[in-house]
Amino acid sequence: MEILGVSGSLLRGNQQPRSAAPAEPAVEPLLKPERLAYLAFQRTVLDWRDNAHAEILSAMVTLHREFTRYIDYQLDDMGVFSGWFADPADEVLAPEFAQQIQAPMSACLRRQEAALKAIAEKEASGQENLVHFRTVELATGCACLTGLDFKPSAHKAMIEKLHAKLLGTNGIAPDLCNQATHLANQMIQERHAC
Repeated sequence: MEILGVSGSLLRGNQQPRSAAPAEPAVEPLLKPERLAYLAFQRTVLDWRDNAHAEILSAMVTLHREFTRYIDYQLDDMGVFSGWFADPADEVLAPEFAQQIQAPMSACLRRQEAALKAIAEKEASGQENLVHFRTVELATGCACLTGLDFKPSAHKAMIEKLHAKLLGTNGIAPDLCNQATHLANQMIQERHAC
């Protein structure tokens, strides 16, 4: 049928109508749906690890700074002759170390343990009892000052030893971060084995 010189088809010349495009084959998912739960668990545990590292390091830096100020204040408050009859630095500072560093860091670690236990309980992984930080180094942290007298002339040595013990490469904070990494890896591996 032709109306005003236009044929019934909108095709030009001898073009033939195309058939519908062939359906694309179904693409297999790259990730098996049953693996999604494991990956979500893994991401949650890794997020916990990253948060634990940040909180442990931040807390230790703050506590170290405050304890250094305490030492400075105590040394500034000493009399002229007290440097001659100085007590051992580890004995003088041990009670304050326990109060200003050990107790707050232990509280920080308990919070991190509770957070990881909550993840383990939610996933019913049966690993709740395996979540513990070793704190022997933290409990004996002031022992690094053994052999030093608590006097102004030993100030620099005390501060350097405390810094190395708390924040140095082999110090308490890096050790606690390594423990957090180990706990996270252990939990992920146990879950993967199931």
